Amino acid sequence: MEIPPWIITPYDETEEANVLQEELFELSTNEELK
Repeated sequence: MEIPPWIITPYDETEEANVLQEELFELSTNEELK
């Protein structure tokens, strides 16, 4: 069983994931406004 990287470095990965999710959210919101 492989250990996902976010278990090894939870904080960095979580921060990155949050930023990516926010960017995706903004992109999808912009698409809906068109």
